[in-house]
Amino acid sequence: MIGLRGGKVRVLVKGAPEIVAKYCTHYATSTGSLAPLSDAKVQELADAQDAMANAQKRVICLAHKDVDASSLPAAPGAMTDEDIDALCTSGLCVDAYVGIIDPLRPDVPASVSTAQAAGVKVRMVTGDNLKTAVAIADKAGIFKTGDIAMEGPEFRKLTPAQLDEMLPRLTVLARSAPEDKFLMVTRLNGKNMPKNKAEWEAAHPGCSWEKEKDLLLPGYVEEWSKRHPGGGDIVGVTGDGTNDAPALKAADVGLAMNSGTSVAKEASDIVVLDDNFSSIVTAIKWGRCVYDNIRKFLQFQLTVNVVALLLVFIGALSGQEPPLNAVQMLWVNLIMDTMGALALGTEQPTDALLARPPYKRDAALVNKPMWRNILFQSAYQLVVLLLLLFLGAGGSSGEPGGWFNVVSGNTCKEFSSSSLDNNLYAWDTAGKYVGTETGTVGCATFTEGTLKDGSSYPTLSCADDLTYTCMLDKGYDDFSEYDHESFEENCLKCDEPNFVHYSIIFNAFVWCQIFNEFNARSIGDEWNVWVGLDKNPVFMVVIVVTIALQVFIIEAGGYFTKTSGLTAMQWVISALLGVGAIPVGVIMRFFPVTEDPANFAVQLK
Repeated sequence: MIGLRGGKVRVLVKGAPEIVAKYCTHYATSTGSLAPLSDAKVQELADAQDAMANAQKRVICLAHKDVDASSLPAAPGAMTDEDIDALCTSGLCVDAYVGIIDPLRPDVPASVSTAQAAGVKVRMVTGDNLKTAVAIADKAGIFKTGDIAMEGPEFRKLTPAQLDEMLPRLTVLARSAPEDKFLMVTRLNGKNMPKNKAEWEAAHPGCSWEKEKDLLLPGYVEEWSKRHPGGGDIVGVTGDGTNDAPALKAADVGLAMNSGTSVAKEASDIVVLDDNFSSIVTAIKWGRCVYDNIRKFLQFQLTVNVVALLLVFIGALSGQEPPLNAVQMLWVNLIMDTMGALALGTEQPTDALLARPPYKRDAALVNKPMWRNILFQSAYQLVVLLLLLFLGAGGSSGEPGGWFNVVSGNTCKEFSSSSLDNNLYAWDTAGKYVGTETGTVGCATFTEGTLKDGSSYPTLSCADDLTYTCMLDKGYDDFSEYDHESFEENCLKCDEPNFVHYSIIFNAFVWCQIFNEFNARSIGDEWNVWVGLDKNPVFMVVIVVTIALQVFIIEAGGYFTKTSGLTAMQWVISALLGVGAIPVGVIMRFFPVTEDPANFAVQLK
């Protein structure tokens, strides 16, 4: 309000033309005089409003009203909202219609098109006039032929069933109230839906659950679940105002504009720093990249697990020592977890990620093509490692043989005698017991006597009986029936171990994982696993570090890792067996395995 001469006060009003104009009775002419607002003038103003709205302009009506100061119900600063409403809703004079345009950024139409091509349904919820909103949406590529645009008051009158029928084509919601965006988000994803009668009545005070539960938005959980048996949509919402906070919280992903209020930012999951829609598309691309990187890591990890478990299990069933010992398994786990996560978790996003439809929220993390890749690679690695286990070395005679002309298993190349002083269970060469009945079996016992189950150890006099019938006659059993250490472990000391056979197996296993890491970069039918390596230096650093550490473990691990140094030829063969994972990866991708279409939220055209 502005004070005028003569005790007058001018009340200035602005707002949406369709609201303010109905309270106007006059208009200001070009000379500044007032003229009655005829039907023809009303139509002229409506046409002007439509013309500006169709030109993507937001239209504002400016009006005023002169009143006597003495007629005001109270001083301007002390008037209530009801007083102001009464003052501004009658006898106004139209001064002007103003068109304000906020031009679309040049990259918005292309970004919207990219998002739509990625299976993202873009909708616009705005407080603008319907025609303005449709014009802007059309320019941005959001509103297309056959789509539906409506205003907030009409939207709020819909029943849940009616809205579900319209949602696939509803792209523009104009003249919307803050709760309209929340209602739409809730109906789409099912979050924050009233779960029972009490919650529904709290959301709709004064309404009848029995009569109106199926008539009012957003509905309730039981009704919504029946209409959406496959679950709701994954919804992302943008907003910048305090009123947008409920919708931002209700969304699966809330994106606040950096220029927005602190309330909106706190309610959101992501803050778009440049307030640009293209940044949202970039966020979608990065989200899909992270999702795929997790699946790449799982594909790699499951292959390692399957091979390691089956190799150790089959080795144990065959009566041999486990091909992979505890320390080696720790190193394999390091490759599988830390190193694999670093290598495959740092893959950069590509535009190809936006060429596929989005997955449903309950889609399987490991899909059919990934299972094909896991099974092919596991089968190849297991065959290679089992051949090395059974044919790579000599038989049980302890003589070198096999493909690599080495002794089978972990053996000792050179022994020395162990001191007898540490043996608490011991007999001398004459068969006389000299121990203290606790500890390990003495070396002399292995050659001159045997133990009897129990705590009493009488003197043995069977030293000269090389057939051991004396021991059997006295009721003594064979050593194999008791849980004692072997003669080799108890009485001999290995000066030079021979772990060559199992070192070759371990080395080939690790090389298979190194090259399978390249295969894991593709979780689909893309056979060229080298694409984009130049954009992921971390991957190559991890590969180089893994190879360097593997060389160190094999050549310098010794007793700690139970590995022996290999010859140059053994290194080459181990590495070539690992390289074999690459052609296997190419071949397996020519076996047609398609992903289940039910995993996708939409089907791209």
